[in-house]
Amino acid sequence: MTAFSGAAPMNPSPAGDRPRRAVAPPLLTITSGRHGQWYILTLVGELDIAGVPQMQSAMDSPLATMDPPYIALDLADLSFCDSSGLNVILRAWKRGAQQGGELTLLGPHPRVTTVLQRTGLDQYLTAASRPAGSLVPPVALEQ
Repeated sequence: MTAFSGAAPMNPSPAGDRPRRAVAPPLLTITSGRHGQWYILTLVGELDIAGVPQMQSAMDSPLATMDPPYIALDLADLSFCDSSGLNVILRAWKRGAQQGGELTLLGPHPRVTTVLQRTGLDQYLTAASRPAGSLVPPVALEQ
């Protein structure tokens, strides 16, 4: 028996026809909650094309039920965001603005901040720092 370092374990399929790879853990975790008028989505991991449906689904609820929607995205633990991730954030920002609401980015990870700066989106999207260890927007955001 030979072991391959770094390779995913192979599991035989129930039918025994061909082996299957072990399922990888999700690259994006999203939790949500309310704090006053704000709906907070906390993103952990990576937001790429694979995470867009999950992110879109998470954004649909506050955009559909809040009038106007006040959404805060806690991005402190979002270590990666590609163009498809930026696109879903931008669509939510535009939709919320059309309804008279706001979308604020809380404590974006330095890598995400770099992407926002390089694309010029930092000129349009509001970013705010968040208190250490806090999952809620800073008091200054509440109106």
